[in-house]
Amino acid sequence: ICQGEELSLNNFENPDLEYLWFENGLLFSTDVNPLVSPIQTTTYTLVTQRIDGRGCPYPTIDSVLVMVENPPVINLIDDITVCEGDTIQLNQTTIDPNATYEWSSNNGVDVVNPQDGIGLLVPIQSGIYTLEARSQNCFVEDQVEIIVIPNSISIEPSADTAFYCLEDTFQFSYRLSPPSAESFWIEGR
Repeated sequence: ICQGEELSLNNFENPDLEYLWFENGLLFSTDVNPLVSPIQTTTYTLVTQRIDGRGCPYPTIDSVLVMVENPPVINLIDDITVCEGDTIQLNQTTIDPNATYEWSSNNGVDVVNPQDGIGLLVPIQSGIYTLEARSQNCFVEDQVEIIVIPNSISIEPSADTAFYCLEDTFQFSYRLSPPSAESFWIEGR
């Protein structure tokens, strides 16, 4: 089972039997069908004995080994706001070689390699990105929201080329997005 999951130990009930369940030599339940959620691989031992005085007077002993698998670890970045065209890595965890990964988004924009688990992304629009990781018995998922601020510049007048006389004054304005963007000018010849 995957660590954190519950498991029923028994699916058979006989009202003529007393059930004693042991974990690591200690009695932990007298229920017929106890639920367990071990954090590591554990052997559970069942001792049954007739309580009606009929049949075999000796206890019956059986055991079951419950193998526990650690789930793949996902450690996505916190929700973030970025500029259009920035490259970001969404998963900050070492990739588990025994797991398979799959990225998806709610906006149709894919990560660079959807099966690598790392999640390199060059976002062009905002969205929620989901990483699913599967191992033999485990499935985990997490999401991160990316808000993309479009990069743009608008210059007035909008013509690429303007002709003015040498002594004329020329005035233009510009707007950058995002507002925190820095601008610099290169004089052309």
